[in-house]
Amino acid sequence: MEFLHTIFSGPMLVYSVSLCLMLLYWLIILIGLIDIESLDAVFGFGDALEGAGEVAGEAAAESAGDALAGAAAPGPLEAVLGFIGIGTVPVTIVGSILIITMWFLAFCLYYFVSPVVTHLAPPLIITLCFFLLSAFGSYFTTGLLTRPLRKVFTVVSTHAGYHLVGRTCKIRSSEVTEMFGEAELMVKDSFIIISVRCDEENNLKKGEEAVIIDYQKETHLYDVRKL
Repeated sequence: MEFLHTIFSGPMLVYSVSLCLMLLYWLIILIGLIDIESLDAVFGFGDALEGAGEVAGEAAAESAGDALAGAAAPGPLEAVLGFIGIGTVPVTIVGSILIITMWFLAFCLYYFVSPVVTHLAPPLIITLCFFLLSAFGSYFTTGLLTRPLRKVFTVVSTHAGYHLVGRTCKIRSSEVTEMFGEAELMVKDSFIIISVRCDEENNLKKGEEAVIIDYQKETHLYDVRKL
C-alpha cells in the first residue's frame, strides 16, 4: 500500500498515469495480435490496431527514412530524435522505453532523494529539478537501450516492401479480404507481421499459406493470393 501511495500521489502521479496508459496500449495490441479479427467485427477498429501492432515496424522506418532522405545533413531536431532511435526503431517502442525509464528514475528520485533534499528548496523547484533529471536520464538511457534494436529494424526495413513480392507467407487472421488481413513470414531469421489484402474471392484462413503478389507503398499493404 505504501508503494501504491507513493507512485499515485504527488508529482509521481503524472509519471504513473503515463506508464499505465502505455501498458494499456500494449495490452490492446496484444489482444489484437491474438484475435484482432474479433475486435474488428465487434468494435470496427481492428484495422487501426492491426496497423499499430505490426511489430516489424517497416512502415515507421521507411517513412522516417524518406522524410530525412532529402536533407543534406541532419539538423538539430533530427540529431536529437535520431539518438533515441526515432526513424529506425518504431516510435511506439521508443516511446515505451522512454516512459518506463523516466518512471523508474522519477520513482528513485522521489523515494530515495526527496526526503533528503526536501528542506533545501521549495517543493516546486525540487519537482522541476527531478523532472529535468529524469527526462535527461531517460533520454540517454533510451538511446543506449534502443541501439541494439536499430540493426534489427534496419534489416526488416531493407528487406521488406517490394523485396517481399514473390515470397510465401502464413495467414494469421481468420480471413483475408480487400479491407482486412494479416500474415507473417520469416525475414533474416526473424518473424515479421504484415498487413495483407486480397480483392478477389478466396478461402484463405488462419494457418494457410499465400504468396505475395504486389506491394502498395502508399499504404504499406501487401496483395496476396492463395498458393
